Amino acid sequence: PIRRLRAMNERAYRLYLDHGIDLEKDMLEIAVCAQHLNGGLACTIDYENPALKNFYPVGECAGVFGIKRPGGSALNSTQVSSARAAEAILARKVPAPEQIGDELLEAIRKALCAADLLDENGDDPSVIVRRRLENGRKHDLCAAFLRDREKIGLLLEETAQELRTFSSCRAAGHAALTELLISYDTLVTRYAMLSAIAAYIDDGGLSRGSYRIVGTKGTDEQHRSQVLTTSVRMDENGIAASCSFVPVRPIPDVHNWFETVYNQSEAHP
Repeated sequence: PIRRLRAMNERAYRLYLDHGIDLEKDMLEIAVCAQHLNGGLACTIDYENPALKNFYPVGECAGVFGIKRPGGSALNSTQVSSARAAEAILARKVPAPEQIGDELLEAIRKALCAADLLDENGDDPSVIVRRRLENGRKHDLCAAFLRDREKIGLLLEETAQELRTFSSCRAAGHAALTELLISYDTLVTRYAMLSAIAAYIDDGGLSRGSYRIVGTKGTDEQHRSQVLTTSVRMDENGIAASCSFVPVRPIPDVHNWFETVYNQSEAHP
């Protein structure tokens, strides 16, 4: 294995050696981290969200990557999606949003006070952040690299319950209110993600390269031609998610990919 490492990346091997770590003799402690989740908000070819007019999710928050993401494409995706969105906005003559003035800020403040979210006896920012981090660790334990369907179901119920009782939460000031609203957004997002993961497993989805589903064997093949869409509905009865699989859109049968055009150009004889 070390010979293969040295053959693949001699500079990496030497970097460790320069810091007193000889990979041929020493054990190397590693940690796994999540870099990408190949999903995101639904968007059209112009990167407008179909459910919210004049809202354009661009970059890595747009759900344009499938189960594989070409290496190094995240920056290009940001540039391309931003340009397409800007062109669409210009072509449609979408008016610029109104500037947030003092009157609007005062109206927002009154609305938040009317919702009773601000209370001098409420939680301070540190308490709210600590609670949010604790919830995040629960998610990591059952829905990150190891995905446990039973535990995901329990966390789904717990998340739904937190959302049902969220109106009882209070913030001690405006800084705490900011953290409280972030926590609310995090709970809704977590519910949507857990619902999507549960729907995938319930449909027979198996492990993939980035995660292992507890209690299953083999890797998934049947969902490579499908996209899982998830929508969340909230009303007086609480929160509910709707998940469905739709076929992937076909890749256009054209030959104007950047690499092809560049290789055929005079700039790259």
